[in-house]
Amino acid sequence: MREFLLINGYGCSLKIKQNALIIQTGGLGKNTKNEHLEIPVYDVDFERVIINGKSGVITFAAIKWLMTERVSIVFLTWNGEILTQMNPEISHSSNIRKNQYSLSESQKLDLSKDLVASKINNTLSLVEWIEHTNLNSKQTTLNPIISKMEKNKQKIPKLEKRTELLAVEAAVSRLYWGLQKEIIPDKWGFRGRTNRRRGYTKPNNAKDHINCLLNYGYSLLESEVRRGVSMSGFDPYFGFYHIHQSGKVSFVYDLMESYRCLIEKMILENIKDLKPSFLFKKIIL
Repeated sequence: MREFLLINGYGCSLKIKQNALIIQTGGLGKNTKNEHLEIPVYDVDFERVIINGKSGVITFAAIKWLMTERVSIVFLTWNGEILTQMNPEISHSSNIRKNQYSLSESQKLDLSKDLVASKINNTLSLVEWIEHTNLNSKQTTLNPIISKMEKNKQKIPKLEKRTELLAVEAAVSRLYWGLQKEIIPDKWGFRGRTNRRRGYTKPNNAKDHINCLLNYGYSLLESEVRRGVSMSGFDPYFGFYHIHQSGKVSFVYDLMESYRCLIEKMILENIKDLKPSFLFKKIIL
């Protein structure tokens, strides 16, 4: 089964006709064509429909059918963030959220420690992978970076405050993105990680192509985690590590942390075969 079906371009549409889901994708610019796809109602092979377009139509019948088939619908904004997401409604015991809300501060800290330790472990694995790939063109040892990351991870069990844990995570992050800055080819113009909520006015004016790819990939990851959280009965807005903010899916962001490296590795595996211009022609509208 495919994890998701991506629909993008101008003038997209989803509707039901004669027992089939009719999908029309929009053009992405000059020399591109609209695509037409018909999927029989008995032949669903995806869990999410991700819509990345500036204009289009989806009918009530299509929404009802997708929800019945337990297919989530995700709408992305122009800069790759999730605008909204519809997930199938599933009955759950109220005890799931009751237990989630009843976590003590010490329990939240313990969970946060496990989360950050897991994230650092995955980061270390990715750095070790980088060391043995052609991305490390100078064939230099990355042991100094790995050693510093390890030392930061060893501090975690003794930490007593969330702020201290944030400081450890930030220290490892600086080492990691500093390395990325050195190994990513100059043609991509990457000068470091940029928060997608800062410095972006239009996708065409983003700080660099790599940050665009990261934001886009993280949104796909977020949509998958949102679906899992919702269908498991948890409250996506009640996290244990990220601060509660109105409208922010803190619990989703918590669970994403350990898996961001999957997006980053995927980008690193493909940047040598991609051209920066591909981003705007095929991905960002």
